[in-house]
Amino acid sequence: MKCKEQHIREQLPSYLEGKLEHGKTALVELHLARCADCAEELTLLRLLANDPSPDPGEAFWASLPDRVYREVRQQCRDADTFTTATEAARAAAGAAAAWVGAAMAAEAAEAAARAASREAREAIFHTAVKIWLEAAV
Repeated sequence: MKCKEQHIREQLPSYLEGKLEHGKTALVELHLARCADCAEELTLLRLLANDPSPDPGEAFWASLPDRVYREVRQQCRDADTFTTATEAARAAAGAAAAWVGAAMAAEAAEAAARAASREAREAIFHTAVKIWLEAAV
């Protein structure tokens, strides 16, 4: 994600749930009209929120931390962000394994990834979504 307006991105879940004040809703909608990155992020959030897939079970959640770790490690192998991305991925995956549901897993990954660099956050979030969608199919 290349958008520099982090405060808008952080409001997307509340926007999706209709929990923003009218003024903030208008600002988010104006931003979404001109920002493809945030519009794509909102699309991902909608997919996760509307996912009728059942809980994939305990085995999935138990294996998620290692799967996210391996995927992020592969993506960051040549990058300087490896250590930060690894720590954030482990935290995100561990939190996701403790919760049930794709939306909660994405929220846990996003919360843990805030400490990582922008590139690492994107890799972690999209990796978690990718793994969830693969398991749901």
